[in-house]
Amino acid sequence: MKTTLQHFNPVHFLIAKSRLILAFGILSQVFISIPFSSFLITLALLVTLTFDLMDAYLARKHKLYSRKLRQYSAQTGLFFWLSVFFYLAFNETEFIQSNMTLLLILLVLEMGLHLLCYIKFKNHLALNTYAIKVRSVLFVLVVLNRLVGNEAQIVFNVAFVWTLISQIESFYILIKIKQYRVDVKSVFQL
Repeated sequence: MKTTLQHFNPVHFLIAKSRLILAFGILSQVFISIPFSSFLITLALLVTLTFDLMDAYLARKHKLYSRKLRQYSAQTGLFFWLSVFFYLAFNETEFIQSNMTLLLILLVLEMGLHLLCYIKFKNHLALNTYAIKVRSVLFVLVVLNRLVGNEAQIVFNVAFVWTLISQIESFYILIKIKQYRVDVKSVFQL
C-alpha cells in the first residue's frame, strides 16, 4: 500500500505534539523534584502510549498518511523514549547499569536503521510497524514496573528480544522496499 495522501490533519499533529510536550515533562523530572513524580511519569507513559496507538489506528483507518506527519510522529516518539531513558539513567541507575550492554545493542541497531533509511532514501525512518507498537507497550511495562519498585528484569528481557525481532523486521523491510514508504504494517504486507 503506497502512502499517497499528503494533506494535513490537525488531530494527528496534536497527538504527536502532545507526546513531545510529555517528553519535556519527563525530562523536567530529572532536574526538578516534584512530589508524586512517579505518578506523573506513569500518567505520561500511559497517555503517550494511548496517543501513540490511537495515532497509528486513526492514520491507518482514515488513510491519513502524510509523509511529513508520520515522520514527525516517529521522531517525537523517538525523542519521548530517549527522554524516558534519560530519566531512568538518573533515577534507576542500578537497573540501567545492569542492562547497559543490552541497551547499547538496541541503540546501535536503532541508529543503524535510521542510517540505512537515510542512506537508501534520503529520508527519516517512519515505518510504524505493528511490531514497533508492541515494543512500545513492552517498554511501558518495563518502566511502570520500575516506577512501582518491581524488579522488571523478565519484562525487560522480553522487551529486548521483541525489540530485536522488530528491528530485524525493520531492516528487512528497508532492504526489500524500492521506494520510501511510511506506515508499513509488517513484513507480511510487502
